[in-house]
Amino acid sequence: MPSFTLADCAAHLADRVASKRRRLQEELDGLDAEAAKDQQGYDRAFLVGAMLAGEGFEPYVSRWSAGEVSVDVEMKDLPRLHALLGRLKAVNKRLANGKKNLISVTLEAVDWPGLEINYTKKLPKSEQQRCKIVRTKVKPRTEYQLVCEV
Repeated sequence: MPSFTLADCAAHLADRVASKRRRLQEELDGLDAEAAKDQQGYDRAFLVGAMLAGEGFEPYVSRWSAGEVSVDVEMKDLPRLHALLGRLKAVNKRLANGKKNLISVTLEAVDWPGLEINYTKKLPKSEQQRCKIVRTKVKPRTEYQLVCEV
């Protein structure tokens, strides 16, 4: 059976403490980097929120997610938003009101990550549309679903 001296035990404990310090320092460095990234997101959200408010829009800045801003607008405001924010990209379409043929469209500003722009529009009755509203009668109600071709 090997024998351990007091010096061996002290060296072993010193190694364990140094290893624990290194792991804690790495974790702290990671948390600092994450906090800096979150701060940049909040700064960007505040800036875009202030820009939108200055143009008369009412942005919603999330308290829970760093850098997330959303704004609900009318279709007529889209050219103004495009001039202010640059290119806008459609990221989602969902059914808003099946009876009235309304869909809600979510846009993302390409140059402003974390910004969502939502507007509602009436789905045209054109035959060439990629999206349509499918109605299914299930007693005692009618269910509506938005179906889009990819």
